[in-house]
Amino acid sequence: MKKRAVYDQQGSRWTDQAQRLNGRIGSFTIKPDQFQAVNPILIVILVPLFDAVIYPLFAKIGLLKRLLQRIGAGIIFAMLSFAICAFLEWQMQNSYTRLNPSEQIKLFNTLSCKLKLIDPAKGNSTILTMNEPDLKSNQVYQLPAEYLDRLFVKSEQSGVLLTFKLEGDCLSQTLDLNITNQYRLSTLVLYASNSSSQSTPISQVNIFKIPFNIRTQEVGKSQVNFIQFDPENAYDGLTPSLKTGPYEYDTTSKLALYNPDLTQDTNLTSHLKDKTAIDYSEYSLRVKDGKGDAILDSRVVLETCGSYSILLFKNKANLDFVMLTNIHAIDIHLAWQIVQIFVITVSEIMFSISGVTFAYSQAPPTMKSVLQATWYMTVAFGNLIVVIVAESKFVSNQVMEYLVFVGLLAIALAIFTFLSFFYVYVEDAKKNEKKKKDDDDEKKREPDLACIGNSGDDTVNVDHVNYGFYKEGFEKHPTELNLQKSN
Repeated sequence: MKKRAVYDQQGSRWTDQAQRLNGRIGSFTIKPDQFQAVNPILIVILVPLFDAVIYPLFAKIGLLKRLLQRIGAGIIFAMLSFAICAFLEWQMQNSYTRLNPSEQIKLFNTLSCKLKLIDPAKGNSTILTMNEPDLKSNQVYQLPAEYLDRLFVKSEQSGVLLTFKLEGDCLSQTLDLNITNQYRLSTLVLYASNSSSQSTPISQVNIFKIPFNIRTQEVGKSQVNFIQFDPENAYDGLTPSLKTGPYEYDTTSKLALYNPDLTQDTNLTSHLKDKTAIDYSEYSLRVKDGKGDAILDSRVVLETCGSYSILLFKNKANLDFVMLTNIHAIDIHLAWQIVQIFVITVSEIMFSISGVTFAYSQAPPTMKSVLQATWYMTVAFGNLIVVIVAESKFVSNQVMEYLVFVGLLAIALAIFTFLSFFYVYVEDAKKNEKKKKDDDDEKKREPDLACIGNSGDDTVNVDHVNYGFYKEGFEKHPTELNLQKSN
């Protein structure tokens, strides 16, 4: 049952793991449910290989000759597959933690010039240089870790504040920028007030906060929302949409547009929690004006389990956008699951095929169908074990849950080994029974010399000698046979 419990997790726990891995190969994306086809393909390839090569090769050194040996080896391979699965999960967790630290503040510049973030406490040294927004070269900047330590590690009070200086060619002067620990796990979008224009130096820089929660990852989906900037040049009837293949997502009803100047942070935060979850893929991003003319037509890639905010803003004379990544997708490819799938396939070939054969060949003629049904009933009990372990949540870490199944398999292997040691195959029992019967018949054919008495002369009295099937003839003529003593 434990073996069936772990094998059937290919369609549950392993698929869930695959949904958090990167399945992109060029422009094509492999879906987790498509990746399950690897297992039956490997079975078709490996079953003839095992029968023609693997089993005969190991039989030469006395291994894998009996069905119970193959079943035991299958359990060992199942343990190995889940150990590999646990290692991959551990690597995924490390990747996610590395890409999405629990303490972070991101900065994004929407102004028309480069901005330098200066620390007055370090002799006005520049700690960050943020480029002006550009579709191809733009990036989001992380506040250095040493400042995060000051904001979050040394104090949990809400009043902790760090003051920086901003310098840029488009600024009227060096401006102050205050960052507090209330900006934890947020992207801070730096933008100018409405009164600013391209020709007028910017006298005030505002902060628009985009909060995100790294623990609300949408497994198997991407999350996206739209934010519109530059309200003084707002487009009437702005209707951006995401489109891929036959699917279309119209932001008029499914994705909201927000204006940072007209909406308070508190209200905006509550709205931003309702990001739209869609399939991860490559999309066409189109924005139309009130007349229905396209004013933006581009492409974006949404990765699995990633969370994005798409900022629409006026860049000089054009409408432009920047896609901010709030939650980074795990950068481990789905192909790494092939290792554990290959090992569990080997396990399935050695365990299930040998197990079904064993159950049928060792059952009495009147019990063969019952034993076959009992064998397949273990699938249901195996899935019940999965439900108990998974839903009880007594193991919070997924890595540890996989190791729990390794431990259950180890227990099953120990019990199986003990029972197998004393098991006598039906064919062996029949051979032993036949041999015993043949030995008994052989003994009946030989005289029992211990019963032969010596009368003291050269003639041996054989009146009571049992000569097996000759006994009847000797009883009729008991004195006709004399055994002479040798001198």
